[in-house]
Amino acid sequence: MGGPSLRFFCFICFSAFFLGQAAPGQEDSTKKTSEVERIKILLQSEEPITWVITGDSITHGALHTHGARSYPEHFAERVRW
Repeated sequence: MGGPSLRFFCFICFSAFFLGQAAPGQEDSTKKTSEVERIKILLQSEEPITWVITGDSITHGALHTHGARSYPEHFAERVRW
């Protein structure tokens, strides 16, 4: 249900929310902030963010994309715009 793209996005949200450090202005980790709001705070920050995207050859885009963009490329586009 949801397909690989949705599972990938949920993994990224989970990683950013649970494994990331507190965003500027959100040092108190006891505050209840939605995952989307936390990601918005991270994206609005001037601090660089490291996104870790793991997977196999399909995630990497080595063969199965037939020249199309890989998951990390789609993700970078969405974060940028």
